Amino acid sequence: MDGRRVEWQVQTTDGETAQFWINNVDYDLGAGALFILTTRNGTTDVRQLSAWQWMRAMLTWPSGLPVYAWWTSLIRSLLLR
Repeated sequence: MDGRRVEWQVQTTDGETAQFWINNVDYDLGAGALFILTTRNGTTDVRQLSAWQWMRAMLTWPSGLPVYAWWTSLIRSLLLR
């Protein structure tokens, strides 16, 4: 382990809806349940993405290349911060 730590918690009362926290920050899972986390210089950057937007993009483009290019640029932007 390199000493970086991300704490998360999920809590539900009915098994269908939930509250979700990353590092004590509350996230609305209705806005997306796909999270990309990067840690650098003692800080954690959280990017929340909608899985529906991702799926719609994959179904819209007949070729996976535009999706791959978008995904690659997103990952690169997060890693190069």
